[in-house]
Amino acid sequence: MVSLRRPFLRNFRGSDAHCLPEAALWSQMRSRLGLQDQREAHMATRKDLLKAQAFTSRRMIASFINRDPDDPTPPLRRVGMASFVSLMIAIIMVAGYTLIGLLRPGSNPGWKTGGVVISDTQAGALFIYHEGQDMLQPVADVATARLLAGGLDAAGMPRTTNVKTDALVGMKQADMRGIPGAPRQLPDAANMSGYPIKMCSTAPNNNSERFVTLEFRAETPASDNFAFVAEHSDNSRYLIFNGKKHRLWDLPERNALMSSGLPAVAVGNAWIAAIPEGVPIAPLQIDAPKSDNNKFLSGMARADVARTRNADDAGQRQYFTQTEEGLVRISYLDAEALLLLHHNGDTNAVRQLDPSDMAKFRNAPDRRTPGLPWDEPRGPSKEASLRDVSVCATWLSADDEVPVLSYGDKTPDFDRSLYKINAGNTFDIIQMAPLTGALLRNSQAQSDTPVTFLVTNGRKYAIPDQASRAALGYKDVQPVAVPGGFLAQIPEGLPERSSLSNSSITIIRPDAPTRER
Repeated sequence: MVSLRRPFLRNFRGSDAHCLPEAALWSQMRSRLGLQDQREAHMATRKDLLKAQAFTSRRMIASFINRDPDDPTPPLRRVGMASFVSLMIAIIMVAGYTLIGLLRPGSNPGWKTGGVVISDTQAGALFIYHEGQDMLQPVADVATARLLAGGLDAAGMPRTTNVKTDALVGMKQADMRGIPGAPRQLPDAANMSGYPIKMCSTAPNNNSERFVTLEFRAETPASDNFAFVAEHSDNSRYLIFNGKKHRLWDLPERNALMSSGLPAVAVGNAWIAAIPEGVPIAPLQIDAPKSDNNKFLSGMARADVARTRNADDAGQRQYFTQTEEGLVRISYLDAEALLLLHHNGDTNAVRQLDPSDMAKFRNAPDRRTPGLPWDEPRGPSKEASLRDVSVCATWLSADDEVPVLSYGDKTPDFDRSLYKINAGNTFDIIQMAPLTGALLRNSQAQSDTPVTFLVTNGRKYAIPDQASRAALGYKDVQPVAVPGGFLAQIPEGLPERSSLSNSSITIIRPDAPTRER
């Protein structure tokens, strides 16, 4: 064979053929003849490489799991088959229970348990099960159901279980119990409203009547704080500023009124009652003997009023009066009350002190009424009168003991022909979405007082203790602190001396008067 190859190769040798190895000569020959190496013609593609990797991985897994790399059975076939069979069994069981529930409704075996509210979903009735007597206790409302199921030491809201009427057939039932006036439904704790709380006196209608409205989670105030005079139906007048009301000392028989420069609005008795109480504004008690006239300052007598420019602010004035101590500093409102008492409100009776006079009394003692500002309260910045716009007070957060005053705010829409103006006992409109509520407490009560008030459907319901509150589902709801006068303007939902508690639950018979338990 060697003798045959070498003559053929001799035709492809060049001048340097003597230095080329035989393999190189064969390569040169194939190149000139247009031939390719068989290995080059069959290069592995990416698909071939992926198949090879899968094959190698499968053999490796089979080696670890089955101890046989050549086992043709997939290693995870048993696991997959077991999972599929388990899923099919679960589906069959669920379908079976569903079919049983359709054929035999009301077969819940866990409803005979104490401390659980039982709801008959077909009849819409509520029950409590007495384990010791094997008896059902019908209840008239959900509040009674939760209170009885929770007990006197409830730590939370009891569970509710649903049954069909057929499951209750043959069960002995006691007399129905309930709380007269209790709401048939209670708002969920997640739907309890809070701040901002806005109380408004609406803009007057065509009959010049205003309505007092109350909103929870209302919009923030539309204007800045200001001062005005609120007129009560009994002809008393209140200066409203800094979120408090201050009863004014007036002399109507003399036709002399305090703060006559501020707008006066009949906002409604309920609006006035809900505002936190401030100190009344009345003349300072000053004995007025004539013996010390001109004693401290020439031309000044007891209870006379004087004023001077504020050394720190030329736009502000400082007011003084003469007492047995001499000249003392008072507030603008104190000065106005003294002028009304002794000079019928005549501002011309105020003496203007010059710098030489003030040099003697630069350190005059402070005798103003506690709680009153030094300066004159300012009215609305834009409106000369509040008679044609709404006037509102808004509690913004738990940190605010007093509300922010505003005017011109949007008030709830309602058909005013359906409501009658209240004379001061309650709010006219309490806007709340159905099945929502609020949990309130009296901010003037002691901090450890457990009494709270559920407000829903425009009425309030007292909750006297923490256990009752927990049973009703409001253990974790933070009560909103409001003034006592505010609470008094919300209509009562329960009879007098009644509350959402076990002590107020009574026997209810359709054919007999309600009697206590």
